Amino acid sequence: MLPRPISDLKVCGILSAAVGAGFAANFRSYLPIPQGWANVESWVFPLSALNLAFHEAGHMIFGLLGMQFLMVAGGTIMQLAMPGACLVHFWKRGNWAGVGAMISWLGMNLVNISYYVADAKLQAIILITGVSGSEGGGHDWGYMLETLGLKNYCVGIGQLIFFFGCGLMVFPLFWGASWAWNRWSARAG
Repeated sequence: MLPRPISDLKVCGILSAAVGAGFAANFRSYLPIPQGWANVESWVFPLSALNLAFHEAGHMIFGLLGMQFLMVAGGTIMQLAMPGACLVHFWKRGNWAGVGAMISWLGMNLVNISYYVADAKLQAIILITGVSGSEGGGHDWGYMLETLGLKNYCVGIGQLIFFFGCGLMVFPLFWGASWAWNRWSARAG
Protein backbone atom coordinates (compact mmCIF):
# COMPACT_ATOMS: atom_id res chain seq x y z
CA MET A 1 0.00 0.00 0.00
CA LEU A 2 1.28 3.44 -0.92
CA PRO A 3 1.89 5.85 1.94
CA ARG A 4 -0.03 8.69 0.26
CA PRO A 5 -3.42 8.98 -1.35
CA ILE A 6 -3.30 8.87 -5.14
CA SER A 7 -4.31 12.55 -5.34
CA ASP A 8 -1.09 13.50 -3.50
CA LEU A 9 0.94 11.43 -5.96
CA LYS A 10 -0.76 13.16 -8.88
CA VAL A 11 0.08 16.58 -7.46
CA CYS A 12 3.68 15.49 -6.87
CA GLY A 13 3.83 14.21 -10.45
CA ILE A 14 2.48 17.45 -11.85
CA LEU A 15 4.94 19.53 -9.82
CA SER A 16 7.81 17.27 -10.90
CA ALA A 17 6.77 17.51 -14.54
CA ALA A 18 6.67 21.31 -14.24
CA VAL A 19 10.21 21.36 -12.84
CA GLY A 20 11.37 18.96 -15.55
CA ALA A 21 9.74 21.10 -18.24
CA GLY A 22 11.33 24.24 -16.82
CA PHE A 23 14.81 22.77 -17.00
CA ALA A 24 14.18 21.04 -20.33
CA ALA A 25 12.99 24.30 -21.91
CA ASN A 26 16.56 25.58 -21.52
CA PHE A 27 18.22 22.31 -22.51
CA ARG A 28 19.68 23.63 -25.77
CA SER A 29 21.44 26.42 -23.87
CA TYR A 30 23.37 23.75 -21.94
CA LEU A 31 24.95 22.48 -25.18
CA PRO A 32 27.72 21.77 -25.94
CA ILE A 33 28.30 20.48 -22.43
CA PRO A 34 31.73 18.82 -22.13
CA GLN A 35 33.10 21.09 -19.40
CA GLY A 36 29.79 21.80 -17.72
CA TRP A 37 28.89 18.14 -17.47
CA ALA A 38 32.37 17.34 -16.16
CA ASN A 39 31.74 19.81 -13.33
CA VAL A 40 28.38 18.24 -12.49
CA GLU A 41 29.86 14.73 -12.63
CA SER A 42 32.66 15.69 -10.26
CA TRP A 43 30.07 17.07 -7.82
CA VAL A 44 28.24 13.75 -7.63
CA PHE A 45 31.35 11.62 -8.25
CA PRO A 46 30.71 8.60 -6.01
CA LEU A 47 27.38 7.83 -7.65
CA SER A 48 28.69 8.76 -11.09
CA ALA A 49 31.52 6.26 -10.72
CA LEU A 50 29.01 3.56 -9.80
CA ASN A 51 26.81 4.49 -12.77
CA LEU A 52 29.84 4.30 -15.05
CA ALA A 53 30.75 0.86 -13.68
CA PHE A 54 27.22 -0.42 -14.38
CA HIS A 55 27.30 1.19 -17.82
CA GLU A 56 30.60 -0.44 -18.81
CA ALA A 57 29.53 -3.80 -17.36
CA GLY A 58 26.43 -3.60 -19.52
CA HIS A 59 28.59 -3.43 -22.64
CA MET A 60 30.40 -6.58 -21.60
CA ILE A 61 27.28 -8.49 -20.51
CA PHE A 62 25.20 -7.62 -23.58
CA GLY A 63 28.28 -8.11 -25.76
CA LEU A 64 28.03 -11.82 -24.94
CA LEU A 65 24.89 -11.92 -27.09
CA GLY A 66 27.04 -11.31 -30.16
CA MET A 67 25.04 -8.43 -31.61
CA GLN A 68 26.81 -5.10 -32.09
CA PHE A 69 23.78 -2.90 -31.45
CA LEU A 70 22.85 -4.71 -28.22
CA MET A 71 26.44 -4.56 -27.01
CA VAL A 72 26.53 -0.79 -27.54
CA ALA A 73 23.03 -0.28 -26.10
CA GLY A 74 23.86 -2.58 -23.19
CA GLY A 75 25.69 0.20 -21.38
CA THR A 76 22.59 2.39 -21.23
CA ILE A 77 20.33 -0.58 -20.53
CA MET A 78 22.40 -1.64 -17.52
CA GLN A 79 22.78 1.96 -16.33
CA LEU A 80 18.98 2.14 -16.08
CA ALA A 81 18.37 -1.46 -15.04
CA MET A 82 20.35 -1.25 -11.81
CA PRO A 83 18.40 1.61 -10.19
CA GLY A 84 15.24 0.07 -11.67
CA ALA A 85 15.95 -3.28 -10.00
CA CYS A 86 16.71 -1.55 -6.71
CA LEU A 87 13.46 0.43 -7.03
CA VAL A 88 11.49 -2.82 -7.42
CA HIS A 89 13.34 -4.30 -4.42
CA PHE A 90 12.38 -1.39 -2.16
CA TRP A 91 8.83 -1.23 -3.55
CA LYS A 92 8.19 -4.90 -2.72
CA ARG A 93 9.34 -4.30 0.84
CA GLY A 94 7.31 -1.12 1.31
CA ASN A 95 10.45 0.93 1.93
CA TRP A 96 9.18 4.24 0.56
CA ALA A 97 12.33 6.19 1.36
CA GLY A 98 14.27 3.63 -0.67
CA VAL A 99 11.75 3.90 -3.50
CA GLY A 100 12.15 7.67 -3.50
CA ALA A 101 15.93 7.44 -3.54
CA MET A 102 15.85 4.96 -6.42
CA ILE A 103 13.45 7.14 -8.42
CA SER A 104 15.89 10.01 -7.98
CA TRP A 105 18.85 7.79 -8.95
CA LEU A 106 17.00 6.68 -12.08
CA GLY A 107 16.35 10.34 -12.93
CA MET A 108 20.01 11.18 -12.43
CA ASN A 109 20.96 8.45 -14.90
CA LEU A 110 18.45 9.76 -17.42
CA VAL A 111 19.93 13.26 -17.13
CA ASN A 112 23.39 11.77 -17.69
CA ILE A 113 22.19 9.81 -20.70
CA SER A 114 20.37 12.83 -22.16
CA TYR A 115 23.63 14.73 -22.61
CA TYR A 116 25.20 11.84 -24.48
CA VAL A 117 22.11 11.47 -26.66
CA ALA A 118 22.14 15.19 -27.48
CA ASP A 119 25.88 14.98 -28.23
CA ALA A 120 25.44 12.14 -30.76
CA LYS A 121 25.91 14.37 -33.80
CA LEU A 122 28.55 16.77 -32.47
CA GLN A 123 30.33 14.16 -30.31
CA ALA A 124 32.22 16.74 -28.25
CA ILE A 125 31.99 15.02 -24.85
CA ILE A 126 35.27 13.54 -23.69
CA LEU A 127 34.68 9.83 -23.15
CA ILE A 128 36.46 7.48 -20.74
CA THR A 129 38.93 6.74 -23.52
CA GLY A 130 40.26 10.29 -23.02
CA VAL A 131 39.12 11.55 -26.42
CA SER A 132 35.80 12.73 -27.77
CA GLY A 133 33.63 10.66 -30.07
CA SER A 134 34.55 12.95 -32.99
CA GLU A 135 38.23 12.21 -32.32
CA GLY A 136 37.62 8.48 -32.66
CA GLY A 137 36.54 7.62 -29.13
CA GLY A 138 33.52 5.57 -30.16
CA HIS A 139 30.30 7.29 -29.03
CA ASP A 140 27.51 4.87 -28.01
CA TRP A 141 24.64 7.17 -28.86
CA GLY A 142 26.28 8.36 -32.08
CA TYR A 143 26.31 4.74 -33.25
CA MET A 144 22.83 3.86 -31.97
CA LEU A 145 21.05 6.89 -33.38
CA GLU A 146 22.92 6.57 -36.69
CA THR A 147 21.85 2.92 -36.91
CA LEU A 148 18.24 3.87 -36.17
CA GLY A 149 18.32 6.80 -38.62
CA LEU A 150 17.64 9.30 -35.82
CA LYS A 151 20.96 11.08 -35.49
CA ASN A 152 19.58 14.36 -36.85
CA TYR A 153 17.06 14.38 -33.99
CA CYS A 154 19.60 13.77 -31.24
CA VAL A 155 19.14 17.11 -29.46
CA GLY A 156 15.34 16.80 -29.33
CA ILE A 157 15.54 13.20 -28.13
CA GLY A 158 18.11 14.24 -25.53
CA GLN A 159 15.84 17.06 -24.42
CA LEU A 160 12.92 14.66 -23.93
CA ILE A 161 15.07 12.26 -21.89
CA PHE A 162 16.37 15.23 -19.88
CA PHE A 163 12.79 16.31 -19.10
CA PHE A 164 11.93 12.88 -17.69
CA GLY A 165 15.23 12.71 -15.80
CA CYS A 166 14.73 16.08 -14.11
CA GLY A 167 11.16 15.21 -13.23
CA LEU A 168 12.17 11.91 -11.67
CA MET A 169 15.03 13.49 -9.74
CA VAL A 170 12.73 15.98 -7.99
CA PHE A 171 9.63 13.77 -7.61
CA PRO A 172 10.85 12.24 -4.31
CA LEU A 173 11.34 15.74 -2.87
CA PHE A 174 7.70 16.64 -3.51
CA TRP A 175 6.56 13.18 -2.40
CA GLY A 176 8.52 13.49 0.85
CA ALA A 177 7.22 17.00 1.46
CA SER A 178 3.66 15.78 0.87
CA TRP A 179 4.18 12.93 3.33
CA ALA A 180 5.66 15.27 5.95
CA TRP A 181 2.85 17.81 5.50
CA ASN A 182 0.13 15.18 5.82
CA ARG A 183 1.79 13.70 8.89
CA TRP A 184 2.18 17.13 10.50
CA SER A 185 -1.43 18.03 9.62
CA ALA A 186 -2.73 14.80 11.17
CA ARG A 187 -0.87 15.47 14.42
CA ALA A 188 -1.82 19.17 14.55
CA GLY A 189 -5.47 18.59 13.72
